[in-house]
Amino acid sequence: MIKNLQEKATQRSSSLLGLVGSVIVATTVLGQETNVPTKLKPVVVTGSLIPTFETITPAPVDVYSAADIAKTGVDNIAQLVQKLPSISGNASFGDSRGNGGDGSAAVGLRNIPLGTLVLINGRRIAPNQLVGAGNVDINAIPLAAIDRIEVLKDGASAIYGADAVAGVVNIILKRDFNGSEFTGRYGNTTDTDVREHSYSFVTGSATEKSSLLIGGSYYQNNALFSDDRKVSRVNINNPNDFNNGTSGTGNPGQIGAGTLGHTNLGSRGRPVGLFYTGLPGTTPGSTNDFRDFNSATDRFVFSHFTPSYVPTEKWYIFANGSHKLLEGEALEFFAETGYSRTERQNQFAPSPLVTAGGASTAPGDFTIPTSNPYNVFGRPIASWRYRPVELGPRTEDNTADVFRFVGGFRGKIPTTPVEWELATFYSEDDRFHRFGHDVNGAALLEAINSTDTNTAFNPFGNRANKPAVLKAIDLTIFDRAFSKLAGFDGLVRSEIFELPGGSVKGAIGGGMRDEKADYQPDHEYQVGTFTGNSQQPFKGQRRVDSFFADVNIPILGEKFSGPMLHRFEVEVAGRYDNYSDFGDTENPKVSFRYQPLANEMLTFRGSYGNSFQAPTIAQTKLNFLNFPQVSIPRNWPNGMGVYANGGQPADQLQLGSRVLGSRVLKPQSSDNYTLGVVFTPPQVKGLTFSLDYYRLEIQKVIFNDPQYILNTFSPGDIDPATGNPYITLDPSGNLISQEVPYLNLAAINTDGIDIGASYVFPTDVAGTFTLSGDANYVLTWERQGLPGAKFQNLLGHFSDDSALFGAIPRLKLNAGLLWEFMDFAFGTTARYVGDYIDDAVGNHVGDYWAIDMQWSYYFRKYKTKLTFGVNDINDAAPPKAYAAFSDFYARDLYDIRQRFYYVSADVKF
Repeated sequence: MIKNLQEKATQRSSSLLGLVGSVIVATTVLGQETNVPTKLKPVVVTGSLIPTFETITPAPVDVYSAADIAKTGVDNIAQLVQKLPSISGNASFGDSRGNGGDGSAAVGLRNIPLGTLVLINGRRIAPNQLVGAGNVDINAIPLAAIDRIEVLKDGASAIYGADAVAGVVNIILKRDFNGSEFTGRYGNTTDTDVREHSYSFVTGSATEKSSLLIGGSYYQNNALFSDDRKVSRVNINNPNDFNNGTSGTGNPGQIGAGTLGHTNLGSRGRPVGLFYTGLPGTTPGSTNDFRDFNSATDRFVFSHFTPSYVPTEKWYIFANGSHKLLEGEALEFFAETGYSRTERQNQFAPSPLVTAGGASTAPGDFTIPTSNPYNVFGRPIASWRYRPVELGPRTEDNTADVFRFVGGFRGKIPTTPVEWELATFYSEDDRFHRFGHDVNGAALLEAINSTDTNTAFNPFGNRANKPAVLKAIDLTIFDRAFSKLAGFDGLVRSEIFELPGGSVKGAIGGGMRDEKADYQPDHEYQVGTFTGNSQQPFKGQRRVDSFFADVNIPILGEKFSGPMLHRFEVEVAGRYDNYSDFGDTENPKVSFRYQPLANEMLTFRGSYGNSFQAPTIAQTKLNFLNFPQVSIPRNWPNGMGVYANGGQPADQLQLGSRVLGSRVLKPQSSDNYTLGVVFTPPQVKGLTFSLDYYRLEIQKVIFNDPQYILNTFSPGDIDPATGNPYITLDPSGNLISQEVPYLNLAAINTDGIDIGASYVFPTDVAGTFTLSGDANYVLTWERQGLPGAKFQNLLGHFSDDSALFGAIPRLKLNAGLLWEFMDFAFGTTARYVGDYIDDAVGNHVGDYWAIDMQWSYYFRKYKTKLTFGVNDINDAAPPKAYAAFSDFYARDLYDIRQRFYYVSADVKF
């Protein structure tokens, strides 16, 4: 079971392993494309609806088999995604999302939020709707069920519809499995107990007529706390750590901020408040027990309470099967299903209670009256700050249940090349969220006004509130997010007619899907607690009707070719989608593949397409209040904000940031371009080199960012959708609240180059060696904030990640060596992430190298493979960056666990 977080916070065990050095791993480099163009059984490759014999397709597709994934040393898809060169920024996220995560994980190629379509066996699944995420949770798909993962790095809305803006991740599940297989794995870091273990089984039987597969798996990991790693630990002697990782609201608290104090004045010449000097468990007897609040010593450190890597348990069960109802391939029934359950425990620092002039985020006057038995000042205290540390850290429990079913028929019309398939599908994502140890505003208001020492709230002392008071104000809130996707689809494909270059092949089809989202917070969550975060319920439904076609035209080849004109084919696809809530859209795509030479050593390929991203249901209906950490822009006039002169981070907004969905949102649209070459020289057998250029031009980008509102609008500017001001100040010019709607902003442009290389070198006496490399070099990543505005360059920068852009290094690559000799394998991979600028402080963030190693041996007699590996064997810490939302590093680029070893056994019987 998951280790208790509070116990983990006080008892840190360390597990050292003293055998790193001689033990190693077999690892192929991620992103290696299927290479030498060997003729295989025709298959449908992601990005096309037409089966092909070719292994080099018009679109760039990376294929990761189950064996390839095992060699990377990962234990879930999110860990694999983090290592991909085409992944950077915050559009992808996973296990490292402590603060701000809900246990789900997502993939976002090219750092385009919600711009990557995730499929299972070519079909959609329901997304996560908790807090309007809208991402498909890749954590709900176990590695044990996966046969391969195909990553299409090109827009594909012409084939698959919405969301395929930057690409598609198609997860192909195992089928036609004979026998049984059991896998067990254990892993841990060499510093701090962050153990991770998993177990899985697959069993099945396949005959010429029928097949059945059943499998299941279990996964569990312990927590890693922010204080467990140097990069995320607050060094109070470092000004940047201090300003970004501490709060002026703590325990003991600030009493009378802005009104009481002796000599210590804030930057605006106002008293900073008083601080109690007594020991824990005591309360003041007079005003002599206080001194001025000292920001250098009295600020509160969040990282003493927060995990960077959150403890999780996951269970999975999956099955699929098929049965031929008629002889041959005329008619076959097929079905597949899967269920996953994820339980995640998280925690945060105790609730910050902040009042200004008696006002707070909860209704009522929170001025502490003179009659409060702990008030030694002889006057009402209207402004105070306090965290009830004695109540314990806030806790968060997330439970996610994800279910999926597909069933249908497929076949081939006898004596014709016509194939068909008809299926129905259903999936749901059901999440329950429990948030504990928040503060009940109504109960707190009553306790503040109590005259009884047993029931009165005491913000003056040092962790001195009595158990009865804590019990009265302790609040647990709940919410539930349910998402459903159901529908049917059909497809017919066939050879159509002959050309001198070969057979023209086509596919045509259509379908309907119904999407539903239902978010329901409990009453307390809707009203909002004293600390403020509140959510309003929403429901939404849409229907999407689709029609699509795909045609492959071989212009040159077979019977029609010439010098430098060996093969040339064009593929044309188009799709029409009609949405019940925003209208219709048409998306075309054209691509080509050209091989000038008869030995096929050179393949040129390219594509142009138009893709789109529909607003999620949540983006049109959300309404919630939170308290983000924001920075007052430097260009605001002096006096317009607490930190207007220095542009330093504020602790939080006093009345919060109201995030609003918009019913007038338009779909994002994009133009996608690729142009590449694949080189497989016959003179050097086993060598493959590929280079692909890509460009995405995305318009009407949808996103929501409180910092963007402050940077773009001035106090007094009005939101035309609601008639309310974007930014609200108090009479003294302090920022107290803001309205943050979802907006169709103008544009994102990005282009870059994907490079892949592989060289397989077999020997007679020493086995086979494979050298490989995979890199993504970004040329441009820029955002235009408003139509007509100048583009802002984000490449090589780490911007405020509440905008979902994060750290975008120019270069990310993997390079590796694999040695296979008889039943032994050893490999090593070096992973590189380039440098960038930390926008929060203007510092240069250095580049990063991590080296993974793996060793394995297959015992043939026992059909057992044993593996030992070490990821990040050089124990490279993520570089520090203060633009990060938490933990001072780009948490979606690096693994904060650092050096991590694992052992696994795979047994077949």
